[in-house]
Amino acid sequence: GAQWFVSNDLILSGAYSYTEAELTDDAPCLYAGGDVYLDGSDQIDLAACLADPLDLQASAYDGDRLPGSPEHQGFLGLNYGMDLSDGTRLELNWSLIYRGDVVTKTGKRNFGETLGDYTMQNASLTLTDEDLVMSLYVDNLFDEYAETGVRTDRSLIGMRGDFDLRRYYNDVLRPRQVGVRFVYNFGN
Repeated sequence: GAQWFVSNDLILSGAYSYTEAELTDDAPCLYAGGDVYLDGSDQIDLAACLADPLDLQASAYDGDRLPGSPEHQGFLGLNYGMDLSDGTRLELNWSLIYRGDVVTKTGKRNFGETLGDYTMQNASLTLTDEDLVMSLYVDNLFDEYAETGVRTDRSLIGMRGDFDLRRYYNDVLRPRQVGVRFVYNFGN
């Protein structure tokens, strides 16, 4: 990351990362013998896969993207602070966070999926006295909705006997949160 002190009162911060997380070799039968289908059978039979390791859904291959790692991520922050005549300090903070898309399983195989990219902004106004810090903050300023993770996969949605089974769900960003924070330092 980098910081630029635009003036004594204004600081601009930023960071960017590029990650090319991928397999560097084949992983035969990576997905064999794991979870089970709703009827109780193996999703991908391990013995059958070992007999034919070129099964496109059971194996992963050199160059397949690894799950949970966005290729692009970034941060931009702005901090403006000024000392007031009564000795307190006022700070305005704003930040923008970007996370690129991620895949949920290696190579997006075996019911893997892509979770889209998102941008989220946060802002705060903070007044600092000698021992007291008071902040008004807004996280997820524009109430961005984004899926950030999954539990299991879509193969585990369906009927099991006489009832519906759904062992799959998505995690999402926390919705807009507005709050006030007080911190008091009780001395040494």
